[in-house]
Amino acid sequence: MATNGDFTAQFPDPDPQETAEWLDSLSEEVVGRGGNRARYLLWRLMEEVTSLGIEIPDFVATDFVNTIPASAEPAMR
Repeated sequence: MATNGDFTAQFPDPDPQETAEWLDSLSEEVVGRGGNRARYLLWRLMEEVTSLGIEIPDFVATDFVNTIPASAEPAMR
């Protein structure tokens, strides 16, 4: 997916009131209907963003930290 170059250009938030309304709505869904509903809504938003041709960064993250310098790693075959 795309880098976050275009995404970071949106900071600072150009419409903090609207952002707060979106976040409040999501919080209300979590409180009223649970995390599964929130996950569903977020998934649908991601699908819609993609269908509109907007690239978003990957959200892949792990707690893994490589403590071996690349120069010390064994060669892979």
